[in-house]
Amino acid sequence: MSFLSDQARQTLAANDLGHYTIPRKMLYPFQWNWDSCFAALGFAAYDEKRAWVELDSLFEGQWDNGMVPHILFRSEPATTYCPGPDHWHARNPAGIETSGISNPPVAAHVIRQLCENTGDTEQSRHKARTFIPKLFKWHQWWHEKRDPDMSGLVFSYHPWETGRDNSHDWSAILKHIPKEGLQPYERKDTALIPANQRPDQSEYDAFMALVQQARSLDYDDMALYEQSYFKVADTTINFILSRANQDLLWLIDFIGGAAFSAERKVIEKRIALSSGALQRLWNDAEQAFQPLDFSPCTGARGRHTGGTSSAAFLSLFAGNLRPDQIDALSGLIDRWHKTVFLLPSYAPDGAGFSPEKYWMGPVWAIMNYMIYHGLRTCGRHQQAANIATDTSLLMKKGGFAEYYNPIDGAPLGGSGFSWTAAMWLHWLEPLQNSLSDNEAQRLLYKAHQHNKS
Repeated sequence: MSFLSDQARQTLAANDLGHYTIPRKMLYPFQWNWDSCFAALGFAAYDEKRAWVELDSLFEGQWDNGMVPHILFRSEPATTYCPGPDHWHARNPAGIETSGISNPPVAAHVIRQLCENTGDTEQSRHKARTFIPKLFKWHQWWHEKRDPDMSGLVFSYHPWETGRDNSHDWSAILKHIPKEGLQPYERKDTALIPANQRPDQSEYDAFMALVQQARSLDYDDMALYEQSYFKVADTTINFILSRANQDLLWLIDFIGGAAFSAERKVIEKRIALSSGALQRLWNDAEQAFQPLDFSPCTGARGRHTGGTSSAAFLSLFAGNLRPDQIDALSGLIDRWHKTVFLLPSYAPDGAGFSPEKYWMGPVWAIMNYMIYHGLRTCGRHQQAANIATDTSLLMKKGGFAEYYNPIDGAPLGGSGFSWTAAMWLHWLEPLQNSLSDNEAQRLLYKAHQHNKS
């Protein structure tokens, strides 16, 4: 076992609270949805049983309508995080206090990875059979409650739901969120992390105003569809959901799922509907995929948000792209090379780019992981290898940080982060032999870029 693999295991152990994992102590002291899924991949590298326990615990928070919340407030209310359960006032049928929004639905992909890596065993087939109804119910919630008009695109009502909190994709929208009547709250994150690495105060006010609005509407799906100040067809959610439906079909086939024939037909129809609809996210002028803004406070009426984030490349993860779109996205990755470390979370030549500020530019390992797999599927193996190599170099240089500066590789945000450690164990550690030659070339490239600057 390598030193870094040992450190990755220690990181997961430090954040392991028995049957669920927190992203990082103090900064994020509860169970987060897609963090927990990616953590399961890390556990699976050395403890398959613990990986399944992680996923079981996440779905204990599922609501009756199928939604899996983005936070499960399992421990005592922490003094280091806001908003806590007292701000959300949401609870699932099992009595677990939760948030009132969801997260990118990566669980189906993660469960498929677990089944593929462990092989056709009795346990993997049993767990797949157990999760298929839960996954189907969650995906149906997205399609039915977040796309009641059957357009093929689902909506998100909070930046936190997309997982990309302060992305420049939302900058114009957040400025228009009404703040009148905002109840007092106290931020906790900037006491733990430098403020220049976190969302601005004005952005956080908008986040809290959206929490307050959703709570006032009692998280009613149709009321939110009609009234939410923030209403976007997000690239992250829509592309990951598209991939998740494909992975769910794979799971049904994996168990020889004749018992799920009805669900299969529904999923196939959803995939067909979304396949065409996802093309609406393509901005031909920018030659990239961008979210669509339907927020009533901006009056955008379905216009692209402008600017390009790394979420555009999740289209590769979803697949089903035209050859010219693959070429355009591949060319965009080459142009983003000026940051030295791939892949920044926002276009480095964009007006809102910041190399240190959360989702305004830093590199995130989990995004690189999904984009890597998308590039390989499209046959762009060298670009995939470059992204894997850069992510590996960032971890070797800065440990398992929450995110990284794409220019100098400095670790940013929280240290000892669960999903970053998990990405080393599941994705990068097994690739080290194949990446060794590429790593030397990448280091020479970075030295050259540094000397130029």
